[in-house]
Amino acid sequence: MKDILWILCKTIVRICVAGILIYSAVSSFILPWISLYFPSEKMHETDTSQLEYSSSFNGLDTDSIILSSPSTAADLEHFGYELFSNVSQQQNGTNIFLSPTSIALALSMCIAGARDETLNQALRVLHASSIEALTKTVEQIMHMISMTAHNKKGIWKNRFPEILTKKADFYEANGHISKIDVMFQTGKYAYAENNDLHAQIAHLPYQSDNENIQFAFTVILPKQDISLDEVERKLALQPDLMQLVLSDHNTSMTELLLYLPKFKMKASLKLDDVLKQLGMENAFNSTANFTGITSQQDGEDGIFISEVIHKAFIDVNEQGTKAAAATAGVTSVLFSATALKPMPILFKADRPFLFFIRESRQNIVLFSGKLVSPPSAL
Repeated sequence: MKDILWILCKTIVRICVAGILIYSAVSSFILPWISLYFPSEKMHETDTSQLEYSSSFNGLDTDSIILSSPSTAADLEHFGYELFSNVSQQQNGTNIFLSPTSIALALSMCIAGARDETLNQALRVLHASSIEALTKTVEQIMHMISMTAHNKKGIWKNRFPEILTKKADFYEANGHISKIDVMFQTGKYAYAENNDLHAQIAHLPYQSDNENIQFAFTVILPKQDISLDEVERKLALQPDLMQLVLSDHNTSMTELLLYLPKFKMKASLKLDDVLKQLGMENAFNSTANFTGITSQQDGEDGIFISEVIHKAFIDVNEQGTKAAAATAGVTSVLFSATALKPMPILFKADRPFLFFIRESRQNIVLFSGKLVSPPSAL
């Protein structure tokens, strides 16, 4: 009888989860996903229950979506960079690509059923004041993401001419020089330089039919002789700096000689240890309290998360981006007031850099990445 109840419980969970999963067309722009597995002795007698969140990004064609709680969105961004920073430290010297937003959304589905300290730990990790505030923000972001299949499929606002793509040197952090396809164009982009980071920041916009929603591909490029590790360390020590660096408010439209690698990257990450290090410990052991999902009888094992798996894929090319799966210091580039046209600034990503796909109006980071070496052919 108890086995039947367990199976019934799992079925109900799956039905509830299925109602909130977001799926997109095969031609989706980005498809990251996370699977959270909830094991217990009872469940192992049948099969493993799985919660899965899928998201895609093609740009948007919808009405204005304004998050009612900017502070909550900023807090979610803090979680995103803490997560990215921890993954980067664990996998130092390797390319990284992940979606902090999709990870947060998947975790929020899970912790909706958490109680007591299990819930409190998860809220602290996600920098959320309450489950109600988190749920509201998550619903709005999910609505934004669910509408992304109706637009331009991640097409650059200014495309790179394919004829100008050439093989060029890429200077890896270990001193090795590799060859990589590099795209080139000149044009005006939102641009800034950060004196604290000693880095250049360029925001490459995607096409959008809605003036209230604008996605951008942001590149943080350390200046010559500045290591990416040093930039990441400073960002980790100053959480608010990342929000300011990613913001458009401190930029000016600047003529750039823009060189950007053409690359594909895929990632499969196991995030259990990272989330535990951030403080979400109870959810991964027998002390977990998920009685909001299923009842727990005295003397019986409860459910807990055994692993969090995240997969993502990105393809950056001349047409755009597609896939299957702040403190002081940011200064605008100022020119002297003369009648002469200013010289274009060289922005040449021929060395390791950070990149982000974000909604620039509200500064919501959907995807984070780091390119340290030419990815292997996929």
